[in-house]
Amino acid sequence: MGKFVYFDQVGAPEVLRIGEREEGEPLDNEVLLKHTAIGVNFIDVQTRRGSYNSTDPICGIEACGVIKKLGKKVEGFEIGQRVAYATVKSGAYSEFRCIDSKYLVAVPDHISDEIVAASLVKGLTAHYLIRRVFLVREGVAVLIHSAAGGVGQILSAWCRHLGALVIGSVGSEEKKQIALKSCHYVVNHKTPDWEKEVVKFTKNIGVNAVYDAIGKDTFYKSLDCLMIGGIMVYYGHASGFVEPLDLELLKKKSLFLTCPTLFDYKANKMELILSAEEVFEMITSKVLNINIAARFPLSQAAEAHKLLESGASSGSIILIP
Repeated sequence: MGKFVYFDQVGAPEVLRIGEREEGEPLDNEVLLKHTAIGVNFIDVQTRRGSYNSTDPICGIEACGVIKKLGKKVEGFEIGQRVAYATVKSGAYSEFRCIDSKYLVAVPDHISDEIVAASLVKGLTAHYLIRRVFLVREGVAVLIHSAAGGVGQILSAWCRHLGALVIGSVGSEEKKQIALKSCHYVVNHKTPDWEKEVVKFTKNIGVNAVYDAIGKDTFYKSLDCLMIGGIMVYYGHASGFVEPLDLELLKKKSLFLTCPTLFDYKANKMELILSAEEVFEMITSKVLNINIAARFPLSQAAEAHKLLESGASSGSIILIP
């Protein structure tokens, strides 16, 4: 028997409950995993609230663990091997899980389970944002919202490593110092005229790309930060959904808008493997320093959600089964 966290109605963190279930037997293409660390991401909060398109009553898209059983048709993995996943739509808040092997990536011996669970979703997200959606390179300027958060810290550090001018935004003065570890400049997007500060940092040219996972509170002013021909990358809505957009706003500066998702960009198995290897290499080489802001027992998943929703954490949050 193994414990798992579920909800039978959408709502506040208190709807999360603890249950027990059998370990399960893997189907032909599946493995049975014993989770050792589970990542907590904002998509989990959206799933619990009912604002994300998921019918699974168990949150979680990211975990690291050890293979306990193999399905008959599984190849390339073995019992006892450490693996992780980050592109499955929900179900990770559990001690044991049967999962299709196509979602798994091997974990390097020198990276701990906790670091993997704290970084794989966020690292893969950063990868597709800077390698696939817009090619970040030397000489470009980017604005990264929530720069002190889990994704933001990784995204900022990686962009700076690639030679970009990195401007971060945070929601409080306290978080500025955290963001400045990887950003050249930081603004508080809750202060008036923050978008004008951003443009000044680029010598009044504007940034090439904006990475916005906040949504409602920052979207429209972010458009003002872009240079002619710039790209608005809207990949999350932590503050709420953006109101209907008048496309004429994009036409004024020939702007591009894209709404990418991790699941689409990492659906291909080889893409997933190669991307994960690059993330692990960035961690190994110390380009990315993964900050675990908090650890909670699996049974305290509700507390982890409260912390994430509060905006008080700076870094990743993980659950330990």
